[in-house]
Amino acid sequence: MRRLLPLLALFAMSFSLNAESVRPPTGVDINETYTVPLRTELPSSCILLPLNGVEVILARKELVRIVDAKPSSWNSESERLALIAGNRAASILESAAPANTHTDCVQLRQPLKDDSLYLIINLLEKGTAAVRNLRTGQLVSAVEVRYVGVRCGPTCGNGAILVYLPQHNGPFLSVAWWSS
Repeated sequence: MRRLLPLLALFAMSFSLNAESVRPPTGVDINETYTVPLRTELPSSCILLPLNGVEVILARKELVRIVDAKPSSWNSESERLALIAGNRAASILESAAPANTHTDCVQLRQPLKDDSLYLIINLLEKGTAAVRNLRTGQLVSAVEVRYVGVRCGPTCGNGAILVYLPQHNGPFLSVAWWSS
């Protein structure tokens, strides 16, 4: 059991992606929701990701910054997480149509790899993304990020991160957060 706990902790850390936000602890019973303020202006060059009634808007400059910060190899946990984030950002950039100018916002031209959703969650948690409600056509000023986890025993449980528009019933984005 003592050997398993460090592995579980490492597994849970691999999903954090260096979130500047403070996530609740993993591996515990939890049901907490936080309101995260978002960008309320469109970046000059962006990538538009349609997801379940919303459009997540990512600044191309932020994705390029993450790719540029990616180390070629890693020697520490923070370098490993930067490498993962850089690969995910590169995947999103490759999935988008090329920008014609530096002021274009473009749609994805192919589906995202599931792994890239973790970077999108991270950017939403930090508040560096924007979200447009497709029903109203308006940018929203905040999202609700909900952390749900159930621990049913020492090596039994799982958690998820769900993102909602304020005062909406269902999430527009969810990812597995931890598992044991």
